[in-house]
Amino acid sequence: MAGGDFKLLSQLRLTHFTAEHRFPTIAIILNEVLPTGTYDRLGPRQAGHGSGAFATELGVNVQQYFLLGNGRLLRARINVLKRFPNGADVHDRSVYGTSPGFRGHASPGRQTTLIGAVEYSVTREWVLAFDVIRESSSRTGLRGRYGGGGPLVKQQFPSSRSIGFAPAIEYNWSDRTGILLGVWVSPKGHNTRTSVTPAIAISRFW
Repeated sequence: MAGGDFKLLSQLRLTHFTAEHRFPTIAIILNEVLPTGTYDRLGPRQAGHGSGAFATELGVNVQQYFLLGNGRLLRARINVLKRFPNGADVHDRSVYGTSPGFRGHASPGRQTTLIGAVEYSVTREWVLAFDVIRESSSRTGLRGRYGGGGPLVKQQFPSSRSIGFAPAIEYNWSDRTGILLGVWVSPKGHNTRTSVTPAIAISRFW
């Protein structure tokens, strides 16, 4: 199984919800995407799993807690995230639709992600979660040549929009460490295909 690009996650909390002061917890987000996934020089039947481009993500996370009548907690969360990718050199067959012999450069479009989520605490350790995710991407540009001296190829891939759903279950060993297992289901959207992607995440807070 091939892996995709690797993402480093960080956030800085600005406010903190407490039982005495029930102001929402607000944090700013700074992520860095590392292009570790295979994206070009692909074999005839090899699928790509990356973009080839470093990218910086900036965003805001707002969350609020509600104590339900049965004594359980419900956490509501809204995330807004903007991705600013750099360009990527492209060789031969790639995720950008190029064929063997191509040499050029891709400029991935910027991406905006909006997430609305709820988490229900079944016990202190087990949590049920459900996310609704809206993603939109601007146009991606590609330019280069085949065979070194061929005519210049310039191509624009259209913008896209999609809405996905991500049910998941979490297990927390403590208030600082946990694991999440889920699946991301994205129906066909504007210039996007239907997809089902399993997900696993380990969280650690200091």
